[in-house]
Amino acid sequence: MSATGSVTDGVRSVASLLGGLHRAWALAALVIGLGAVTTLFEGAGIILILPFLQKLLGGPAAALTVSLPQLPRVAQWINTVDPGRQLPLIGGLILLAVAGREALAYANGLLKTWLSMRVANVHRARLHDALVSAQFKVSARPHHGYWQSLLHIEANRLSSLVLQLLTFGEMVVVTLTVLAIMSTLSPSLTAVVVGLLLAGALPLTRFFTWIYRSSRGRMDSRTTLNSYLAELLPFLAGVHVFGGQARERERFAARYLDMFRQDLRLQRIAGLIGPVYHVLGIVGVVGVVLLAVALTGGAPGAVGWVVPFILLFSRLLPIMNGLNHALGTMGDGLAAYRRFAGEIDFLRAHRMTDGARRFPARVERIEGRGVSFSYDGETPVLRDVSFELRRGRHVALTGPSGSGKSTLCLLLCRLHDPSKGEILVDGVGLPEFQLAGLRRAITLVEQNPVLLHDTIRANIAYGCAEATDADVRQAAREAHAEEFIERLPDGYAANVGNLGTALSGGQRQRIALARALLRRPQVLILDEATSAVDGRSELLIRQAIERQRGETTILSVAHRLSTIKDADEIHFVRGGQIVASGTFAELLAASDEFREYVRAQELSAAGAVRGEQP
Repeated sequence: MSATGSVTDGVRSVASLLGGLHRAWALAALVIGLGAVTTLFEGAGIILILPFLQKLLGGPAAALTVSLPQLPRVAQWINTVDPGRQLPLIGGLILLAVAGREALAYANGLLKTWLSMRVANVHRARLHDALVSAQFKVSARPHHGYWQSLLHIEANRLSSLVLQLLTFGEMVVVTLTVLAIMSTLSPSLTAVVVGLLLAGALPLTRFFTWIYRSSRGRMDSRTTLNSYLAELLPFLAGVHVFGGQARERERFAARYLDMFRQDLRLQRIAGLIGPVYHVLGIVGVVGVVLLAVALTGGAPGAVGWVVPFILLFSRLLPIMNGLNHALGTMGDGLAAYRRFAGEIDFLRAHRMTDGARRFPARVERIEGRGVSFSYDGETPVLRDVSFELRRGRHVALTGPSGSGKSTLCLLLCRLHDPSKGEILVDGVGLPEFQLAGLRRAITLVEQNPVLLHDTIRANIAYGCAEATDADVRQAAREAHAEEFIERLPDGYAANVGNLGTALSGGQRQRIALARALLRRPQVLILDEATSAVDGRSELLIRQAIERQRGETTILSVAHRLSTIKDADEIHFVRGGQIVASGTFAELLAASDEFREYVRAQELSAAGAVRGEQP
């Protein structure tokens, strides 16, 4: 991409970035304007240094004869004051100028920080909203830790980007203001300085283009490292069990080294800019003095104005250095924002559509017709599946692992939509219903439930903000969780730890069941909900489930025969298809595959009791 193309693309990105916050442009203009006013105060203080020095060295009684080209009225006004009061007057004006500059700079700094954080937070909230509203398979697309990195690390870079954009605009205006003040002292010499600055700025276009091109690579390396760490931490127990320390050291070193090399490469080049400008600044100061002497013919006292001129010129040097730093940071930040905005657009384009119909207050029948589904668009997970769930009945799905049972549960919850076919609720397709009502009516308890790093009460009440303590306790009793909860030192106020690791697998599953029961769903889906509990707990949970029959439609996915034996209907699933249906007794009588599957399950259970392999 050419330098012109980079700048054009950058301008569009900046417009999109600031366009995310109402009145951001007006506030940005205020920041830049305050920068100019601050510089005017600073320039006034610098210009007054020369008459202050003359009065200090010449004595209070000496008349002010300072030579300030283009500003004769300043000297005239000061000479209207009693000579003995001129020195305190000039000193007071300098102090006022400095105080005004610092007050404005402080207020402007706060405004810049607030605006940069606010814009970043707006885009962070937009990405978060797009993420939680997108189709489940789309949000689960990237590798582990990707979204955490974008929402935290890269979102913070957006704040730095806005800050640098504001600083850059402010510095441009400050540079113009300083040059305007310098021109009041010597227009011709100011023209020479402008020429020198432009000549020195031309190489920066190549530097900015290089920054632009390399930013995506540096961002990818940061994201890869952060994603690796997010993946590693939950797997630390596995690292110890399988002796993977050496392998993890190598993986970490490779990712860190890539990020280190790219960042160091940038610093090697960017770090040269400051020293180069400092050397050029010294050369410029000396050149300004010599040119000033040449312009005035070397007359004694005629070049006194060169003192404030040089001070103003020196003021430009850190500004130019700041502009260079801002350019480098902006290139990196713009790459982060483009990825940020791209992900928001992608997620919004794949948002889970919301229907207009209210979900029925009483569902009589859920029906699947020719349902097929594929996660990658090529490999089918479900193939032409048809089924029916009638109100109050307990229907079970069983079959070998990987046959599509859990996927069917996700389709019923509308976490995905079928690739082909449809799922109907009382004759109406699922996509036609409002998602809020659908989510309230159909609840899923997963095989490996995830709990929030919060209290037991908060986890049970998640999704039911209106639930009272009595409601929470009742749900816990129904899930047979209250017994172990009350044995904990903090009871319902106990924190479950990161991902629920402070609890056993069975305890986590009962908390998840209580969370589902609290919602009083019309359809309760249990995906291996008793797989991690002991025999007694399974019996208690089955009893709790049985109490829901009649009013609640129950769909359970299970391998344990004890869980599915009493179901009103069992669908035996293999290879993404329902190959046999009926009661437990009917399937045993009619299906050789089901009988073999039951036999394998019984042998497995018997072997587990004896501590043997089947």
